[in-house]
Amino acid sequence: MSTYPESIPAFPQDLIVGVTSPELPISKSCTFGSLLLLLLKAKALGKTGNLPEASRIYEELCLNSSPNSEIYIEAKAHLSISQVQRELYQEGIPNLKRSLRLIESFLESVTNLGSKAKFLELKTDILSNFAYDKMNLGNFE
Repeated sequence: MSTYPESIPAFPQDLIVGVTSPELPISKSCTFGSLLLLLLKAKALGKTGNLPEASRIYEELCLNSSPNSEIYIEAKAHLSISQVQRELYQEGIPNLKRSLRLIESFLESVTNLGSKAKFLELKTDILSNFAYDKMNLGNFE
């Protein structure tokens, strides 16, 4: 008896093309699903070490999404983390601070436990990057 499902769910063609496409257009008219797909692509690029390309996508997401949206807040946070990892401290540290403020404000207003958990984890990542920066500077106060 097989434990595998008899059929694999079909994915929309735009999702498959979006993940494999080298260049995805980003604009203010993008749907939430398209923006989410781009965010996932940027996260995957960052995890595989392609921080410059991931940062480019995060920047585009920030430019083309509402500043109070979950996509914007998450993209801004990942952008700031990416900047610190790339040792772009002049941009990264102020962006870490902005991201932390955005996340704290978001956490005060959100009631969805899934979103809350995701953003608490992101807040932890930001605080870890602050610690990394302090460690690199030898500033342990």
